[in-house]
Amino acid sequence: MCRYWHSLSKASSRIKFKLVAIDETGFRFVDRRRFTWYVVYLNSKRIVEVYVSFDSRTSIDVLRIVGKLGFKVGCVHGGGPWYNSLEWVKVKYHHITFGIRNPVEQAFRSLKHRLKRFHNFKHGSTKRTILN
Repeated sequence: MCRYWHSLSKASSRIKFKLVAIDETGFRFVDRRRFTWYVVYLNSKRIVEVYVSFDSRTSIDVLRIVGKLGFKVGCVHGGGPWYNSLEWVKVKYHHITFGIRNPVEQAFRSLKHRLKRFHNFKHGSTKRTILN
């Protein structure tokens, strides 16, 4: 499954976008924390980029994502200090919690709903007890 997400992280559309929503969510995968970033084009409400970062959420991740889109977009995000790096490359961005950001939140809802099915072990179980 990790290879699937990694291959999606390199898939990027080459269309010029006016306004996109960027957001991230964290989940545990094989005893490590992963962060999935989604970029959603707000006019058509389609996902244009998926990026997976490992163990942290940093400004470098945001610059990689926006750099693939060509730094010529307006961004809407939900908050977080890592989005301040957009000022360095002169990308216009706005902090909006709800409203037009709903498509990116809906994408995360379906992702978390699907990933929740994999985490159904009993409370006191460990890796050793599951494998035996």
